[in-house]
Amino acid sequence: MNQTFSLVRQVNESHLAVAARSGELRVLATPVVVAWMEEAAWQSVAGQLAEGETTVGCRMAIDHLRPTPCGAMVRVEATLAERDGRRLTFDIAAYDSRNGNEPVATAQHVRYVVAADRFMARAEA
Repeated sequence: MNQTFSLVRQVNESHLAVAARSGELRVLATPVVVAWMEEAAWQSVAGQLAEGETTVGCRMAIDHLRPTPCGAMVRVEATLAERDGRRLTFDIAAYDSRNGNEPVATAQHVRYVVAADRFMARAEA
């Protein structure tokens, strides 16, 4: 079960706190880190779901530990730590390529497996 999925993103101007309106500084914004973490988590299981199923995020507990400047390469690793029926729990860490072993952010993320059509029908009702 402890499968890991990694993605790499380069921090650009649109990823900065000042651009995301989550702060005044020109460093990687926490909401962007969260989005990348969610992407890594859902991608890690996307190919293993039944036809018509997807996952939706419902909880993210994040610690954003270090600043990351524009231009830096960030690697995000999501590991499926637990599966309890439809509930998936991931341990996630983001690393700045300049200091590969020290995470810039860590998180625990919960997603649920859902039938996409039923989920969208509920959302639109």
